Amino acid sequence: MFSKGLFKLVGIGITIAIALLIGSNIITSIIAIVSEAKAGNPFPLILIYISTVVIVVISRFFDDKAITGVLLRISSLIAISYSGILSFVIGIPYGIAISLTFFALTTLFFAALYDPSEIRSFLNSDEYLSQLSKIRKWTTGDSYQSAGISTTLLNLHRVLLISQDDRSKVISLLKSRPYLPISLHHFVDCDVVILSINPEETNQTCRIIALFKELQIDSAKEAPNLMAEAILSIPLLDEQNGIIKSDYRVVKSESSVQNLLETFPIRMIVIGHPEGLQVLLPEHEILGVDSQPLPAGHENEILLMHNFQSIREVSKNANIT
Repeated sequence: MFSKGLFKLVGIGITIAIALLIGSNIITSIIAIVSEAKAGNPFPLILIYISTVVIVVISRFFDDKAITGVLLRISSLIAISYSGILSFVIGIPYGIAISLTFFALTTLFFAALYDPSEIRSFLNSDEYLSQLSKIRKWTTGDSYQSAGISTTLLNLHRVLLISQDDRSKVISLLKSRPYLPISLHHFVDCDVVILSINPEETNQTCRIIALFKELQIDSAKEAPNLMAEAILSIPLLDEQNGIIKSDYRVVKSESSVQNLLETFPIRMIVIGHPEGLQVLLPEHEILGVDSQPLPAGHENEILLMHNFQSIREVSKNANIT
């Protein structure tokens, strides 16, 4: 009895090891193919898609009950899954919505080749018509617009993650070089530096990262695209949860800014200014602190585009909140 249980455990262990090995190899190969395509060599990517088409088409000419037919059908399903995941990874830099669209279109195309009758029956079903109606509403609604905005934000910014130990170094950098196109953002336990990209300066990001290394801000690293997209979209998500952009305030008083830098509320933005640091945060975080409202009409420019020029001018509307 004990020996049977032992053999069963060994078998399960071997199965898990093989699955992990195959899974890691698949992930490695997908990353390699996508990297090659981005580097200007689309041949491996094209070869995968062509091979999938060939396997799927050939499998249709064999009897499902024959061993050859069964093996080809299994190979077809594996190839379709691999191609779908590959398309998903390719679309990630353009946003999660585009990535899912690439995955769905790829899978649908190969599924149509695999069994056209299933696709025809699905297209005539009530379920398909219901899903199509939802997609139409989505593409004309706020979700689609937000997806487009977040993709644009990704193209215009770089998000660098830093450790709390390096936060003070970034603050010192903002003090000494207030015109650098960077800002420090604090979200609960996460600290990030957002770099606004100038399209005319192709090596801007490299120069900023080189400056960070020179100042021994060693923890700085680019955030993954999905995380960067989420961080850049926080003002949009806030609006859906009751924190509108006009609720943000600017704190300029040196003593107030220093107090905020010592306590670091749940969320705040630190920017450079030739006369001293300035801090942006929601109104409910700074009750009783000398602050100013964001310039009317510039909220998107400031919170989404991270262009702080308009609040670097002295405002006459300072008051206590």
